[in-house]
Amino acid sequence: MILDPYEAKALEYLVGIMFLVLFALFWHYATGTPRPKRERRAPSPQKLTHVKHAATATAILLVASLAGAATLKLPGPIVLPQSPDSPGKVTFTHETHVDAGQPRCTACHPREFRILKATKRTAITHERMDKGGQCGSCHNGTAAFALDQDCTFCHGS
Repeated sequence: MILDPYEAKALEYLVGIMFLVLFALFWHYATGTPRPKRERRAPSPQKLTHVKHAATATAILLVASLAGAATLKLPGPIVLPQSPDSPGKVTFTHETHVDAGQPRCTACHPREFRILKATKRTAITHERMDKGGQCGSCHNGTAAFALDQDCTFCHGS
């Protein structure tokens, strides 16, 4: 199953809520409800059956959420507009910028690049990058390769 980042997060929350509900049911059946002025008795075989069902359902959901973890659906390649003095086109791919195992879309969105609100797009320029904005916020030589290392890393021929 392929999900976008927001669907994946919603699914994560839903599985968590379902796990908590099943755990609450398990706890209820395992401990029983308090009985005022009565001696506490051992759980009946019927209650033990409910506990087994709740534990089995919890285990199934947990395994399903771990084994069938949704894969992140990344947008396709983005070809950026080429300026007249550019050495070549720049094609941005999310695959080279996102760790699929731990996607952190908020590392760039909305801090450097807004995606949810309809806003006027700011042109991506070396002037802004050299000041630490846009691509330059990571491509500074420490977090990722520096902008002045090799133009062909970004600009295709």
